[in-house]
Amino acid sequence: TKNRNSFTNKSNPNPHDLYAKSKLEAEQKLLEISNSTNLEVVIIRPPLVYGPEVGANFLSLIKLVDFGIPLPFMNIKNKRSIIYVGNLVDFISSCIENISAKNKIFLVSDIKNISTPDLIRLIYKNFKKRPRLYKFPVILLKIISYLTFTRSRLSRLLESLEIDPTETYEEMMWTPPFTTNEGLADTIDWFIKKNKK
Repeated sequence: TKNRNSFTNKSNPNPHDLYAKSKLEAEQKLLEISNSTNLEVVIIRPPLVYGPEVGANFLSLIKLVDFGIPLPFMNIKNKRSIIYVGNLVDFISSCIENISAKNKIFLVSDIKNISTPDLIRLIYKNFKKRPRLYKFPVILLKIISYLTFTRSRLSRLLESLEIDPTETYEEMMWTPPFTTNEGLADTIDWFIKKNKK
């Protein structure tokens, strides 16, 4: 279920760091060029992308589950939007084929948002392992992350970041062909095969 604070295609962007600001500036420049030339532009704003070859924090989470380390994240009450790379590629293909995508901005994600504990449970499920999640006060997690200079990394596990792609689905007459669990199954299969080499 999407909440009223979800980002939509019509939400005003409010980038907080230099990386996000540079992406917004690039979008604006491309739209300016499009307005004065015949260049067709489609802007796609995905959330976290996962799938084979995933890296960064998502890969770290997979490794923690694989190592069998008990994870103190059961108390986290958040919702995050993510997108499987297979869904993103399918949407890009749709934009190429569908003339109504011209000069539009789209937010796109998997059908359902997911909490950090539920994401971890699905990762365990695809490893065919019993979940090893336990309760730990979120405030203590925040204090520990502050003291160990890992606050920015932990915030991605603790905080909510939801987008509402309903307008995208309707305008493009498109639905993600893969579920989050199917995407995670592909991701974990890649990880297992990679680590057997």
